[in-house]
Amino acid sequence: MQRGYVITSEDLKKVLCLNQHKTGVAMSAIDSTTVLNSAICLSDLTEAQNVLRRMKNNDGTKSMCKNAVITNVARLYKNFY
Repeated sequence: MQRGYVITSEDLKKVLCLNQHKTGVAMSAIDSTTVLNSAICLSDLTEAQNVLRRMKNNDGTKSMCKNAVITNVARLYKNFY
């Protein structure tokens, strides 16, 4: 179980994770706690804001993070417990 902040879609249905080859990032559907355990979890809000701002300015990840928001991961775990 992680703690901190994650980058999610506005509807809280997807979370930012490393891709399968661990060479990039992808938004994964939250269908179990396993996905939340593999999510990129940032320790503080300022760090999460910096990462999200950089991703929105990067051409490779701009479309993925267009409507992304920062959420406390405990709020997502609450859906499963």
